[in-house]
Amino acid sequence: MSQMEALKKKWMGLSEFQRGLSIGVVIFFIASGVVSANSEPNNSDNVSAPAVEQTEEAVPEVTPESEPEPTESPEPSESPSPKKTATPATTAPAPAAPAPAAPAPPAAAPAPSNETVSQKNARLKAISYLRSSSFSRVGLIDQLEYEGFSTADSTYGVDALGTDWRAQSVLKAKSYLRSSSFSRQGLIDQLEYEGFSPEDSVHGTDSSGADWMAQAAGKAASYLRSSSFSRQGLYDQLIYEGFTPEQAEYGVSTTGL
Repeated sequence: MSQMEALKKKWMGLSEFQRGLSIGVVIFFIASGVVSANSEPNNSDNVSAPAVEQTEEAVPEVTPESEPEPTESPEPSESPSPKKTATPATTAPAPAAPAPAAPAPPAAAPAPSNETVSQKNARLKAISYLRSSSFSRVGLIDQLEYEGFSTADSTYGVDALGTDWRAQSVLKAKSYLRSSSFSRQGLIDQLEYEGFSPEDSVHGTDSSGADWMAQAAGKAASYLRSSSFSRQGLYDQLIYEGFTPEQAEYGVSTTGL
């Protein structure tokens, strides 16, 4: 209560000019506060409005960049051109393949009309074996018997083909020389072991085109790969294999002993 009385005394002590001036100051501050309050929403509207317009303008900027993508489609048109160059390369070596199909003629023998089913099967099995390997007459009969055919059916199946057994001896000799080294006598003995006659074995060996000096060198190297030999021991081993003294001496000399 003392503060209110003090303010009242001060107010009563002011002159009329001072009272009017103070009232005017209060009215001024009140009016300025109202004006500032009214001006704030206007500023917020002005700020938010252009923000919406900027987002609307940013949308069309993406569309022009997506349009040039379909222009990349003509690239696959260049790919078929290298494929044309690769095809003639594969077709060129193809004609060389049918060359090794020479041993097939034995299958051309006519089939007798009165053969039994078991005889026919034996004959077809014999043809199948001759397409993949070389046989003597005895060796092919033994093979069919091993397959379960009777001796009579096996003999019929082999003889029905009309095979040139001398030509088979040549093929068998070359087959052995592709996988190992032989002396002339050693290869003749091997063909006889396969069932070829002595005459066919000699013919097959001499028609193989083997270089017996080179065969001696190959046999000597083969022995040294699997065991150790003195010079004299390797020479004796080659003599035992059927090489001549001259061939054995040459074979040993190529090993460095």
